[in-house]
Amino acid sequence: MKVQPELVSANKDDYVKVDVYEGDKLVAVGKSINGESVEIEMPTDVKLWSPDSPFLYTLKVTLTNGQKICDKVESYAAMRKYSTRRDESGIVRLELNNQALFPVWSFRPRLVA
Repeated sequence: MKVQPELVSANKDDYVKVDVYEGDKLVAVGKSINGESVEIEMPTDVKLWSPDSPFLYTLKVTLTNGQKICDKVESYAAMRKYSTRRDESGIVRLELNNQALFPVWSFRPRLVA
């Protein structure tokens, strides 16, 4: 996961910390300095968001200057994977979390005599 903080002004002693929670359980942490992106390595058993299972992780973002907490904010994020794959007919299909996103229907127009 990647979080891009937007700081009005950055100090050389500032750093941003992002804690990722699954419910009350801390599952990942990332830090950065100088307003850079926070790269967070998520666990291998990450819960993927889908319409059938709309799981959201809680993010707790803290801006610290030295030992002083300057700002805190909570948010949420979802993990999901979009991809494409060719079906048995060679048609490229959109996938969500390696599953076909839309069902494939067979359409055959009727000829009226």
